[in-house]
Amino acid sequence: MKTELIYLWINKDPHGCFQQEGFNLSPKYHVSYSCDSKELKIDPIEAINVFQSNNIANVTAIIGENGTGKTTLLKYLTTLDDVPLTEETREEYTDWHESQNELHEFIAVYVERESGTFRIINRTPDTLINDGNTVPPYSVDEFRNDDYIGKISHVYLSNGAYCNTDNMREDGKINHTTISDSALPAMFHDFYCRKYGASVDGIGIADTPFNALANMLASQETSQTSQALIDLVFYLFLNETGGTFRGKKLNYVLFSVKSALKKIKTMPHPISYTTRYAQEEYITRIYEICCTITQSVSGEGIWHDLVCNLAFELLFVSEEFASEIPVGAQQDADRLFDLCVEYVYRLPDGGERNYYNHAIDEIQIVKSILVHAEMQTNLLPENDLGRAIFAKINMVSLKPLVDHIQSSPSFILKYLDIRNFELSSGERALLNLVSRLYFTSQMDSFFEGMEFGWNDSILLLIDEIDLYLHPEWQRQIIKDLLDTIKTIFPENYFQIIITSHSPIILSDIPKENAIFLRRNTNGKIIQDKHHFQTFGANIYTLYRDAFFIENGLAMGEFAKETINSWILEIKAGGVDPDGVKKKSELIGEPIIRKRLEKLMQERGDQLTRRIIQQDERQRILEFLREQKANIQHQIDILEGRQDD
Repeated sequence: MKTELIYLWINKDPHGCFQQEGFNLSPKYHVSYSCDSKELKIDPIEAINVFQSNNIANVTAIIGENGTGKTTLLKYLTTLDDVPLTEETREEYTDWHESQNELHEFIAVYVERESGTFRIINRTPDTLINDGNTVPPYSVDEFRNDDYIGKISHVYLSNGAYCNTDNMREDGKINHTTISDSALPAMFHDFYCRKYGASVDGIGIADTPFNALANMLASQETSQTSQALIDLVFYLFLNETGGTFRGKKLNYVLFSVKSALKKIKTMPHPISYTTRYAQEEYITRIYEICCTITQSVSGEGIWHDLVCNLAFELLFVSEEFASEIPVGAQQDADRLFDLCVEYVYRLPDGGERNYYNHAIDEIQIVKSILVHAEMQTNLLPENDLGRAIFAKINMVSLKPLVDHIQSSPSFILKYLDIRNFELSSGERALLNLVSRLYFTSQMDSFFEGMEFGWNDSILLLIDEIDLYLHPEWQRQIIKDLLDTIKTIFPENYFQIIITSHSPIILSDIPKENAIFLRRNTNGKIIQDKHHFQTFGANIYTLYRDAFFIENGLAMGEFAKETINSWILEIKAGGVDPDGVKKKSELIGEPIIRKRLEKLMQERGDQLTRRIIQQDERQRILEFLREQKANIQHQIDILEGRQDD
């Protein structure tokens, strides 16, 4: 079923950004709601949806300056599937629940593409009127039995730290997820536990050394290790399909293995697990035994580290293993590996034996990959704890390892270290977006047993899609995004809502598809209604009109103040023409530059007129003085004759 969200009315959001505010999310409908009359109007519009295709419903851009609630609005959209209005009656909770209910009140209007019918979700306490029909509030039971919102999966992607780790389940299937930097460790914890062979029932009850070790290692995984796996999966996809990525083309990765000894020993203490196998004294004792063994093993590098890690795990799980290893005698990693294999073979049937059989297979895969790898030693001193041997490995040769990780319990995943995704901030931001989007399409296979799956309709929410991107990449990101979705989600129907600060992004968005947010003089966030067209518009115009730049001047404040000071200096007559010419050459905007030059010319004309006027007065004055002297001379002559 292809379904699109076309309107959302919010009574009050938890952050106080929006109060009784409605948002139209489709260019083909205008929806409004009156709180006074309780009337909801839905009016079709004869407009072109430039984005609509077989698997794209629409693209909406939320535009606004910092602090105007763009991310808040996306966050609210991810919580439309929240727990319904409570019927809690305990008196001490009454005020709190009333306030919570007020925050969770909303009206959502959906349209089915095939039939054109509307579905109204009324999460307010009041009965609404729509086209003469009443729409009662959803009760708890109605909402659970008729979960129409759940027919649309929600996917939130972000380069930032915003985290909403709750997953929406419908009939046991996870169809609502967030992939951001801070959400990755939480989202992947169960994934790591399953891959490491641990119980997922809870850390506190993992009262076996096997489960304790796996849970400890799973808890150490960070967003970086999760992202490295996601990136690797995406690049393998590109290699298989012949696809391209706008950033650096990576054919090789630097591959190393972290030491289990160092990883466990450097864990934060005190360890917060209740099982005794996670306590410091137990770990210290195993650590000492393992150090003795590994020191007797000759060799250096990834193969050596892998075998030592396997030996450490077997020591942690069973102290019996230590008695079978000759301590003190020098032996190579191959012999130690054989001893590990022999011990695993004798383990009783069960989860642990199954896991370590997979570990042996996985180590053999890595060994075959290393045969053709180029080994590189880093430049740290030999006794440095961070020293490691890296293998430069062709990306394609890692596919068997990734396939094993995807399909089976994974030993090496705990210690895998991939280092060469050395990208610029823009490349990293773009890779995060596309690799996370691709990984979303693969979740049902990677999270096997966790019942990840997507509905036919998916609401994709992307926060700050232009973050870190060069203007040329901003110019192409919308097209790249749509093309990527068509490739990796050919069977799904996507509605996309993005936030952005970029006029370049906005030039790909018709004004009917844009929500403009700003703060008014009272500090309240409001929607700004624009009548100019944004699609294919001049970027300067978008800066001036759509991005709420004061005085309509798309110029840095420092440059603006400096140019204004030059103007004042010219008007005061304190700048010579050569100085004005040099300053005007610094100005990139030709209109402003010509205005400055014209002002100087006008100032020069004024000075010239003043000079002319002064010269004329001097000539007149000299003439009059001369005439005065002549007259005085004539007077003197006449007076002399009179005396005669």
